[in-house]
Amino acid sequence: MDSPKVTFLVPVYNTREDWLKTALNGLVNQSYPNVDVCVGDNGSTQASTCRVLAQFEEAGKIRVEWMPTDSPKGTAYALDAALSITDPDTAWFAKADSDDFFARDWIKRRMEAAERLPPEVAIVYDNFLMMNYSPRPHLQPVILHPYDYRRLVEDSYIPGPSMYRASVYEKIPRTYVYEGYEGKANRHGEDYAHWLSITDRFDAFWVDCDPSTTWCYRFQPKGKYLSDRKGVDYAKALLQQRAKERRGLA
Repeated sequence: MDSPKVTFLVPVYNTREDWLKTALNGLVNQSYPNVDVCVGDNGSTQASTCRVLAQFEEAGKIRVEWMPTDSPKGTAYALDAALSITDPDTAWFAKADSDDFFARDWIKRRMEAAERLPPEVAIVYDNFLMMNYSPRPHLQPVILHPYDYRRLVEDSYIPGPSMYRASVYEKIPRTYVYEGYEGKANRHGEDYAHWLSITDRFDAFWVDCDPSTTWCYRFQPKGKYLSDRKGVDYAKALLQQRAKERRGLA
């Protein structure tokens, strides 16, 4: 029996060459036997980024949807671009950041849990490591907690690089863009919006595992989330209020 296909959705925009190579190699060399990697390039203008993507694409290791370079639109649009080139036989999607580290058995371990779950559970998330660059590079384990329907509307604790069933798109729109993404939310919160939309109809499952067996997130002091706290906070409040209203929790 063939293993269910897992497709990575990778948004890219001018990612540093060595970080991008590390991330892509970690994804294409997963031990799980049925993996696709689909990249949505959000109009990268950095030559090294484009060169790395082209090399991986020409080698047949990834697929890339190249977006116009004149006006980058934001991560949600890059994820939608990646979604547009995925195979219809994908059983699970897994978002992956273009500058992170990925353990070789990451998806294999996730699927060992996912294949035992009922169809009502549509998201699988796990503990992870964080590479914190302040005051100097150091690793921190991030241990999460079980999914709770009400708690998720108060705290965005399902991480971006989580895995979800492709079948959710039979119930929710096939997009990461939400109403208000372009306004005061300033193109933040696309992951959170997606998890809230999915968990309106499905449950999530926390895999409590050793974070060294999963993935590692680069937390940079100059990242877009710390540099625009006003936009991040507005997006979070907007999405939480809408979810509470949909769920009768307002």
